[in-house]
Amino acid sequence: MNDDLVGYSRAGDEFHYRWAARRCLRLLYPKTPLQSIVIEGSLEPNVTEANKRETGEYVIDLAEYSSKVGSNSTVISYYQLKHTTLREDTPFTLSDLRNTIEGFATRYRKVFLEEETSDTPPIIKFSIVTNRRISDAVKSRFIVIAGGGRVLRKDGKDHQFQSTIEEYTQLKGEDLQAFCNSIEFADSEGDYNVQRDELRIELSLILAGAIDDSKIATIVELVRSKVMPDSDGRIVREDVLKRFGVTSQGELFPAPPEYEGLQNVIMREQHSTLLNRILSESTPIIIHAGGGVGKSIVARQLAESLPNGSMGVVYDCFGGGKYRNRSEPRHRHRDALVQIANELASHGLC
Repeated sequence: MNDDLVGYSRAGDEFHYRWAARRCLRLLYPKTPLQSIVIEGSLEPNVTEANKRETGEYVIDLAEYSSKVGSNSTVISYYQLKHTTLREDTPFTLSDLRNTIEGFATRYRKVFLEEETSDTPPIIKFSIVTNRRISDAVKSRFIVIAGGGRVLRKDGKDHQFQSTIEEYTQLKGEDLQAFCNSIEFADSEGDYNVQRDELRIELSLILAGAIDDSKIATIVELVRSKVMPDSDGRIVREDVLKRFGVTSQGELFPAPPEYEGLQNVIMREQHSTLLNRILSESTPIIIHAGGGVGKSIVARQLAESLPNGSMGVVYDCFGGGKYRNRSEPRHRHRDALVQIANELASHGLC
């Protein structure tokens, strides 16, 4: 029996490491908003070794720090991972999740309600990731509170769930609503074996050639090394690149998508005609025009207008003027073809 318990514990650890390794791969995609990942901890300055319990640090298995597109805000996502070998079909109840919810709520209160003074406060998200189902009643009642309602019994009085969640979180009213809005239940994850298969697939979207066990092991070992006492737990893009023998992002994506930052772009009256022609023809179509009339913008609009099941790749040699930089050439076929292949591969298409 003890051997079984050790095995189940190791299976849970592998679930954690492999799932976290998959998240680390997101650091490599061009234009990714993800900036860093912390394993079993966070980067908040007001969290110390002495007050980890008081700030909900112990329930955080992984934290992600991303930039919000079009904003100066940071998005911080906290995850707790739960793996089961024997009770996958037995749903989690609210009481099963008590420690997690209390820890998340503590982080929400202590770090972001009571002490946050920034002019651009971060956007906070909490997620419970598990291969075990979470009760539909729990999820539906969180949705009610997140929408500004109260969970009621048939006679119109408060349901026990309402008072219990207020007790767990020590929040009420708008604060409780905002907290419930920040929580996601990801209970459709596969077990530790599925995580390995998914990691292999996602690696194949980034690296050329067959994905052998050594490549899987190297990224999992990166995560495992970050839980050691002498590590700060933080993983950035360069850490992942080094594991694959790559020294820079440019070796993976030699000419990443670069476009001029234009807003409120008006669609041309010829857009529909061009799109219908592209969709109806069985041979390539070349659209040509003089410099500066907006070919790149039209190409981006057409790519975004393609029907579901289609994909448009726009390669702009101009690159917002970066083509003039000798260290970042974009006009050579050896840059363009590799970059186009990379973009297709990142969508699992080659």
